[in-house]
Amino acid sequence: MSFIEVININESEKWDDIVRNFENYDVYYLSGYTRAFQIHGDGEPYLIFYKDKLIRAINVVMKRDIENDRNFTGKIQPNSFFDVTTPYGYGG
Repeated sequence: MSFIEVININESEKWDDIVRNFENYDVYYLSGYTRAFQIHGDGEPYLIFYKDKLIRAINVVMKRDIENDRNFTGKIQPNSFFDVTTPYGYGG
């Protein structure tokens, strides 16, 4: 059986426990690193955790309100449309 779990930055202990369970994890996946981007205004961090019988995977994304983009401010309702991106240095 497989599942996907989305962990909010407010669950930082759970977030970091999941990351630390990966051998040779990168510190860039820890909650503290992504929180810095949240403070900077780059969006709301989430850890996406996938697991099935054979593999486990994680990815960090920043959820952003599209209304905050200068092209859409005042044209759409806040908290209606979102995009996700990776924190600086993730996406390659």
